[in-house]
This record gives sequence, C-alpha cells and structure tokens, in this order.
Amino acid sequence: MSAYMDGATVLVLKEGKVAFSHEGCKVDSIFNVLPNQMVLLKSGILQKEEVNTDIAKAWMDKKLVFQSQKFSTVIAEVERFYGVQINIKKDGLEKRIYRGNHNNPSLEELMESMAFVLKFKYKIQGKNILIY
Repeated sequence: MSAYMDGATVLVLKEGKVAFSHEGCKVDSIFNVLPNQMVLLKSGILQKEEVNTDIAKAWMDKKLVFQSQKFSTVIAEVERFYGVQINIKKDGLEKRIYRGNHNNPSLEELMESMAFVLKFKYKIQGKNILIY
C-alpha cells in the first residue's frame, strides 16, 4: 500500500486475498481484493480495478513504466519518484501521450529521454525542473 501527496491511497495485490474498507468513505463498502487488482482511496471514495502487478510495483525495482499516459500523469509520477517539483511552460505538453520503460534511470537520463521523444527543453536547478 502507498499514500501519495495528492491524498490518494493505493493498494495493489500480487497474491493472496485482502478485505479493504475505510470507515471515512462516503459509501459503506468493503472490497475483496484479489491478485492483479488495485483499490484506490481518494477523497473518501473507493475504486477497484484490474492491474498488471508487475507494472504497478515497478517502482519497487526502481523502474518507471509509462503505458500511453498523459504527460501530466507522467510528471506527477516523476515528481514522487525523485522528490522534485516540475513546472511545465510549454503549451499543450501536459495533454500529450507518453510511453516508455526506464530501468533505474538518473533524473538527467529520464529527462533527456522524455525531452527527445516529446520535443521539449528543460532546466534542472536543484529540486526544481522547468520544462519549456
């Protein structure tokens, strides 16, 4: 299970069975979570969906796997993974779709790869990154 700064809590199950509930939920619900399923708790609402657990737990192996995701979603993951703040100044970039598999990249390697694919420039200054 992990908790993200945007207030979401995620449970991904690779094996076994877990009953998941939250007493603060707007709707009384208990989800029985099976392997290859994920439960997301955000703003008091529980959701359950099927997932590829190898991809969902990739961060544990220091891998970043993006499967046709909006760049704004990719950026949120990069911010969490590296503990950085990213500011995008290039119009329309946040809505573009990005795909990529990265095995334990340095921040610079990842940024260089994404910049090449999506045709943007960037500047890293400490924990802040500007994309333009």
